[in-house]
Amino acid sequence: MVLDRFLKPKWQHPNPQVRKRALLELADDAADALSYVAEHDDNAELRQLAVRRIGDLELLVRASVNDSDAEVRAAANERFRQLLAGLREDSPALSMRLERVSADMDAELLEFLAVHGKEAALRQAAIAHVQRQSVLGDAALGDADADNRLRALERIEQRSTLERVTRDSRKHDKQLHRLAQEKLEALVAELERPQRVREQAQTIFASVRTLGRSGRWDHDRERLGELEQQWSDIAAEVDAESAQRYRDARDAFLRAHDEHVATERRLAPLRAVQQALFAELQELEATGNDPTPGASMDKLAETLTSIGERWRELDQLPQPEQEQVDARFADKHGALIQQLALLRQQGRARQALHDICAQAEHLQAQDKPLRDEQLQKLEQRWRERPHADEASAELESLHRRYESIHSRLRERLLQEQTEREELGQILPAKLNELEAALKSGESRHAVPLHGEISAKLDRLQLLEPRSHRVHKLQNHLQRLRPQVRELQGWRRWGTNQAREHLCEQVEQLVGSEEDPNALAKRIHALQEEWKNLDRSGGPATRPLWERFQESCHRAYAPCTQYFEQQAQQRHDNRARKEALCQELESFLASTDWDDVD
Repeated sequence: MVLDRFLKPKWQHPNPQVRKRALLELADDAADALSYVAEHDDNAELRQLAVRRIGDLELLVRASVNDSDAEVRAAANERFRQLLAGLREDSPALSMRLERVSADMDAELLEFLAVHGKEAALRQAAIAHVQRQSVLGDAALGDADADNRLRALERIEQRSTLERVTRDSRKHDKQLHRLAQEKLEALVAELERPQRVREQAQTIFASVRTLGRSGRWDHDRERLGELEQQWSDIAAEVDAESAQRYRDARDAFLRAHDEHVATERRLAPLRAVQQALFAELQELEATGNDPTPGASMDKLAETLTSIGERWRELDQLPQPEQEQVDARFADKHGALIQQLALLRQQGRARQALHDICAQAEHLQAQDKPLRDEQLQKLEQRWRERPHADEASAELESLHRRYESIHSRLRERLLQEQTEREELGQILPAKLNELEAALKSGESRHAVPLHGEISAKLDRLQLLEPRSHRVHKLQNHLQRLRPQVRELQGWRRWGTNQAREHLCEQVEQLVGSEEDPNALAKRIHALQEEWKNLDRSGGPATRPLWERFQESCHRAYAPCTQYFEQQAQQRHDNRARKEALCQELESFLASTDWDDVD
């Protein structure tokens, strides 16, 4: 509504320039207005101006991540950094800023706070979570607080950084230098230990490989116990490859040592392994039947393949027992392969539906008019989507979701097409009407009609960009605009002449001895005429307005004095009446009516 334009604050004005001026004039404590502009204004420049002044940290975080404009995101991020570091006068309290410092914080922001934080406590909190060794080194050497320097040193683990801190702190911080040197020496010793562990692991591995070659199985079995004790002392520090080589060599010896064990003892573990693999297949089947499986399809396939490979790698049971368990395993394994294929198929169909629904919802959410080709591409993607042989409840839900959104999109497209055709029919007639009004000099009709046509033409251009019809209508309106401006100029001139006459009339009333009631009515009537001129011909110039207002004030001065006297007289009369009523009430209350003389 037109009234809304006057009631809304100027920072919500449709014109970006008006909003910008209003935003610049806003006080720093106008947090609600600044927050609204930062989150909702469609002009990136204004959003950037707003985020540079707001103090809401949560809002700044959202703007730095979610705003569509890179410069707005950068401004919000920089404002957030400055406030959090306490570098601005309007930064939040230190306690509030300390609550936000955590290990989950962005690494660059932590480093910025560790180096540039205003308060020592803030820098210390950031140092506790910084990972980059060079930054910790800078803090250990450069922080103004001695405790912070020591805290930074405690977190340094890199040799080159410790060497730099040890070297550069020698002359200006003896305590830091001593502690850094001790930590460096311990680190060097720790770095050299892996080489000694590798040499010892190689010696033990070589000894294990010789076991069993002499045929002294009982002796070598005892020797393996001694080597395992030596290995346990360094096992936690051995790399995975060396550990695997040791385990392989040890297992090879143990297998060779156990070859003489009776066949039944050998077959019992084999049967146990087969049963364990069947149990794994049963577990996979339960996982695949879960409508929300915890494992991914790739993980299920990898596990299924691994079970098959492990089954083929097993030793053989005597026939025909091995043939029976092989057939049972093949049936179960094959059924799971088919089940996995169906799950993959449903997963592809589900992902495709999710993507299509997301695309449809994006089209539904956009402010721009919907184009027919956009909807056609969406429908083509829907037709070409992958299908599943068996539909799940989730797929059916996604199907209904798409159909609902598509129905609304199709309805919206039809509405916009109807609006486009209506505007295409209305605008030529409106332009002819404007042209006729201009020829006849009807300014009261021509000026608002020109505004109406401009608004409708802007809407048609949005619905039908770069069309010949819109271009033709724009040219027609452009040809008429000089006449509109000329008519507006004459209209303003006539209005100003009328205002001059009103000023003269009011000035003639200054010092009038006319009855105050009649005089007040005449002044109010002239003021109403002035308001009518404002509504029909636009606002007056400031000098003319000030002249009229001053004259009205001077002419109304006797009325003011008269009305004040009348009010005082009414007040005095009321007071006398109330006094008489009070006196009468007291008389009535004090009289004994049963004993009246």
